[in-house]
Amino acid sequence: MRGCGFFIKPRLVITCSHIIGRDAESGTEIKLYKWNSRINCLHGARLFKNFPKDDIAFIETRDCNPTYAPLSDDGAQLWHPLIAIGFPQNGNAFDSCSGIYESNTPWCDNENDDVITYTKFKDCQIEEGYSGGPLLNLRTHKVMGVVNWTRNHTNNTGGWAIQIPRIEMLMSQCNIKKPEIQESWETAVKAGICKEQASLRTQHRVQVNRVKQLGNSGLYLMIQFPLIDLRPLLGRTKLNVPRWSSMPIANQEFVHFFGEIRQRSKSIPGDLPWNDELFYATARRAVTFPQLEKKHIGRFRAPQGGLRALYHDKNSGVVERVEVGITIRPGQNEVLESADFFAILHDFLSLPSDIAHLNSAESNGDKRERVRHVIRKPLISAGSPLARLYENASSQIGVLAETEAVCSRSPVAFVLYKGHELEEPNEQLVIVDRKLVNNATVHYATYKSHNRLIGVWFIDVSSASSYAIRRLRIGLSRLHAERAALVEVINSYNAKKLDACPELVMFLETRHAWLSGKSKFGIDILAIQDIATAHRLEFPEEDLGDLGKRIGEIRNAVANA
Repeated sequence: MRGCGFFIKPRLVITCSHIIGRDAESGTEIKLYKWNSRINCLHGARLFKNFPKDDIAFIETRDCNPTYAPLSDDGAQLWHPLIAIGFPQNGNAFDSCSGIYESNTPWCDNENDDVITYTKFKDCQIEEGYSGGPLLNLRTHKVMGVVNWTRNHTNNTGGWAIQIPRIEMLMSQCNIKKPEIQESWETAVKAGICKEQASLRTQHRVQVNRVKQLGNSGLYLMIQFPLIDLRPLLGRTKLNVPRWSSMPIANQEFVHFFGEIRQRSKSIPGDLPWNDELFYATARRAVTFPQLEKKHIGRFRAPQGGLRALYHDKNSGVVERVEVGITIRPGQNEVLESADFFAILHDFLSLPSDIAHLNSAESNGDKRERVRHVIRKPLISAGSPLARLYENASSQIGVLAETEAVCSRSPVAFVLYKGHELEEPNEQLVIVDRKLVNNATVHYATYKSHNRLIGVWFIDVSSASSYAIRRLRIGLSRLHAERAALVEVINSYNAKKLDACPELVMFLETRHAWLSGKSKFGIDILAIQDIATAHRLEFPEEDLGDLGKRIGEIRNAVANA
């Protein structure tokens, strides 16, 4: 059978067992041919050891080869670019194809009570003749597997490769020591990197400019303020309009000093667990940007459009969220470089914002009315005044709330862009494993603005479907708010602002169970929380296990009351 092999030591070649024959025994002569030659055979090559169940064979050569490939999957991450090398059936020479590291696939060997894990890759066409060839990781510059199986030899669905740890285990059984990486290999790698970087520098501006002209979506910036309303847990009532608990009437009902009720123009992705996301109240009266048309964000012209919305948790009435967003559309000849991102983010979070404010219940004849004033704050500091505004807006008309039962937690920001502007992210940005976030390209950073740390998610909207991106953006923002609400409610109980009651226990247990789940809407919930807390964000650092113990204590207090 036609196939491929490669040197892993000066006199040792690795290939697949099914290429040389699964029944072949040690000492069997093997014919090896160099690339581009059916004549120049490496004489004296013999089978050293055959592992048919693992589909690996080691061949020993008589003469030394000057170079060999290093084996290692250290540092390999999902979606790393790969190269598969082989000797395809339809040609007489060396060939290669580019692919992407997709996942790991465990296979159960029932006969030997063993589980073998294979590297799964995609976006390349693996034909007959690639088996036994190396799978080279272009990020680590090492061989991370031996190709042994195609998903479909007629298209580019990719295939599987035997993983390096398995190969190292077989080498150990044969007393084969893993060699050091050759200096010539490292020199070649460095030369290749320098050449690639020089090419990227010359292409960078043209490439980014081309990407920015794709579509008219522009760059979207959004900040979310979680508002935690303790009144349902205190037994206090709120205005019954809008009728969040049933079905509000769009364009008729409204939230005082925020705006009217609207229905989303796009349906909510079906596997999101919150039907309360279908409706929202505009917040155009709550937050305004004075002379926005004269502002510049970064080095770009005035932003356009803008979302200002209030979302309500109709199930508990505790978790409210205010989202504010703007769109920046670079001009036709403007280029958005990586360095612009944080300058744009700084100007967005610093936008002078007028937040509606009620400082008294003023008399108007025989009636006392709440009169709208404004206070000016940078956008990042709008959380507390928005919490105060919402408490008053949802209280009985003519009464100014004095309890401060609604509070704001640390906000979270999103930057949605299109293209490859972050191809070479700086050290502030953390690359998020794509399998954790709907297979999208996502980076995370903490950013300090006006003496406050804020977590920021950078999402490439062209890296996944629009459906997946919406699930991701909505899911991440809700995850942040739910975690903030859980911790704020427990802190309020610890501070004796809340009494132990069944409603409190139900809220805490429901939120804790949701946040402790493994994966929802394509997001690995626990992993995302770990990312946020690991980078010193003003995000609740309490361990979910410790929170669970505290909830158990509160449950016992209610039961014994």
